[in-house]
Amino acid sequence: LSSILLLSRAARGTDDPATKEEQLAVIEDVASENLAEARRFVRELAGPDERLETQLTSLLSQMRSRVKALGEDTTFELVVSG
Repeated sequence: LSSILLLSRAARGTDDPATKEEQLAVIEDVASENLAEARRFVRELAGPDERLETQLTSLLSQMRSRVKALGEDTTFELVVSG
């Protein structure tokens, strides 16, 4: 985002239409690359392509194990509807 901001300020500062077009093309390329990178980050954060029910069942199992190890008397239940 910083590079896009700097490039846009430089483009705004020129009166030469060819230079401005060139700078706008660079801004577009950088923005496209940054968007692709942001999408890649989001995909990586989302984790493996598991169904939500599978992920919740796994989380429930982990919570049951932790509660049992702590000697707690807590019950967890997962109800999936729809």
